[in-house]
Amino acid sequence: MSDSPGKQELNNRATAASSAPRKKRRFKLPPLPKLSLTKLFGLARYNKPYIFAIAAVAVLALNILITPFAIRIDLSRNRANTLSEGSQKLVRALKKPVTITFFVSDDIPTQLLPLRQEVSDLLAEYRRVSWGKVDIRVLNPKTDDDAREEAAQQGIQEFRFSQIQQDKFNVSTGYFALLVSYDQQKRPILNLNDTANLEYNITSAIYSVTRDQTPKIAILGGEPRFGGFGQQSDPLTQIRQILQQEYTLEPLSLTEPQTEPPVEGVPTPTPVAKSIDSGIKTIVLLPSRNPAGYSDVEIEQLSDYLNRKGKIIALFDGMGVNQQILATESGSLDLANFAKNYGIQVRPDLVLSESAEVVNFGGDVQQFFVPYPFWIRTAAFTGDSGLFSNVGYLNFPWTSSLKVTETPGINTRVLVRTETGSWVQEGTFTLDPQAVLQQRPQNTGQYDLIAEAVIKDKGTLMVIPSSRFINPQFLSRESGNLNFFLNVLSNYASDGVLSGIRSRAIQSYPLPNLPDAQKDLVKYLAMLALPVLVGAGGAFYLIRRK
Repeated sequence: MSDSPGKQELNNRATAASSAPRKKRRFKLPPLPKLSLTKLFGLARYNKPYIFAIAAVAVLALNILITPFAIRIDLSRNRANTLSEGSQKLVRALKKPVTITFFVSDDIPTQLLPLRQEVSDLLAEYRRVSWGKVDIRVLNPKTDDDAREEAAQQGIQEFRFSQIQQDKFNVSTGYFALLVSYDQQKRPILNLNDTANLEYNITSAIYSVTRDQTPKIAILGGEPRFGGFGQQSDPLTQIRQILQQEYTLEPLSLTEPQTEPPVEGVPTPTPVAKSIDSGIKTIVLLPSRNPAGYSDVEIEQLSDYLNRKGKIIALFDGMGVNQQILATESGSLDLANFAKNYGIQVRPDLVLSESAEVVNFGGDVQQFFVPYPFWIRTAAFTGDSGLFSNVGYLNFPWTSSLKVTETPGINTRVLVRTETGSWVQEGTFTLDPQAVLQQRPQNTGQYDLIAEAVIKDKGTLMVIPSSRFINPQFLSRESGNLNFFLNVLSNYASDGVLSGIRSRAIQSYPLPNLPDAQKDLVKYLAMLALPVLVGAGGAFYLIRRK
C-alpha cells in the first residue's frame, strides 16, 4: 500500500532535515531575577525624595563605620609612601601620646604647596599607624599669637621665601617647620625640604623625646694625632658639645692607671686590662694618644666589648699624613689589624679622585685655590638611606681604601664608595697639589670608603679610613660628614630602633645609555612606526573590500 501524498511529503522533509547540517544551539543564560530595593527594604510606600534621603544617610553611616577599617594599598616602588616597620613599631609602643605641631603659614609660595601636602600626608600616616597615639596640630603663627610665641620659644623663626609673580621678584616670610612634643620634652624639625628623609627625622625626634634615659657613649683617643700646623687645642671640642646635648659622654680607659712611678732598670709591668662598661652604647674609636698605638691588651678589650654586643665607630688612617711637610708616613697599623679580624681591611694607600674639594693652599695675604684630588667628595651611597638623612655628599680628607672580605659569622657591607674617576697611590710620595695633578693614570674606577661589620649575635663595627673625617678643620660647609656621623651614632645608640627606615623619594629610572647607532634606530622606529601601521591597515582594508 503506497503512502498518501501528504505522508510522503512529510517523509521527504524529515529526510532532508536529517541530511542537512545541524545548526549549533546557542547557550543562553537564564534571565536574572529582578531585584527591587524599594520592595526589599519596604520603601515602596515612600516618595522618591524620602528614598534618596534615606539612601544618603545610609551611605554616610556606612562610611563612618568602615573608616577605622580602611584598606590602603601602596603600589609605589619599595613602598615609598608607607611608614617603615621601625617607625610603626616605635609609635605603636608609645606609653603616652606624642604631639606633632606643624607650623605653616597660609600664604606660603605656590611652589611649596605640593611640599606642604606631602608633609601633611606623612603626618596623617603617623596618626593612622599609631592608633591615635600621635596627635597632629596645624598652626599658623602669623595669625595665632599663642602659636607664634610657642614657635619662638623653640627656636622656630620665619623663613624668607623668594618667588617671581607677574614678572616681579617678591620676597616674603612665612613659617614651615615641625615641633615634636612629649611631656616636657620638645624637639623642632626645621628642614622640611628634604622630604626623602623626613620620616627618619620625625622618627628620630620621637625617639629622642620619648626614651627613658640618655644613652652613654665614649670617645677614645685622637687628640694629639689630630693636631696640624701647630694646632694644640682639641679639634673635637665642637663635636663634644653637640654630642652632650643628646648623650652622656663617659670617660673611657682600657687599662688600669699605673700607681707607682717607673724605676730605672726595672722592666715596666704589663698594663692591667680594664673591662669596658656595658652601659656604653657606642665607642668612637680614634688613633691612640700613644705614638706606639694601642697595646695588645687594649685591642683585646675592644674585641671583648664587641663580643658583648657593643658598637664601635672606628676612624683611622691606613696611611698617615704629615701635614707640615705634606708627605706620607705610617698609618695606624694596630687598628688596621683589629678591623681586619672582622672582614674589613684598611689598605696602606691614599685615594685620589676627579671629584675633589677645592682647597686653599695659600695664606692670609695670597690665596691659592685648587681642586685637591686627595680631598675627595662622593655621593655614591649604598647603605641604608636613614644613615644618609640630610647628607648631600661626604668629604674625605686624605683617606685610604677598604677591602671587604667574607668572614664566617660576620655580615659585612659597603656603605660608601668613591665616584668612578678615582685611583690610589701607595708607598712614599709627595702630597703637593701641583705634583699630584700630573700623576693621574688612564685607568680609574671606584673604591670602597666606609664599611660595616655586623657580628652574629654580637656587636657592630663601622670603619671610616680617615681620622680627619669629623674634624671641622677639614670639612667644607656643604659636606654632610657631621650629619652622617650623628645619624650612625643615633642608630647605634638606639639599639637599632632607627635602622631600616627607607627613603620616601619616588626614584626615577631613566633609560640606560645606548650607543649612537641604537639611539638612531629607536628614534627612526618611533617616527615611522605609526605611519607604517596606519598605511598597512588601510591597504589591508582595501584588499578585503575588493
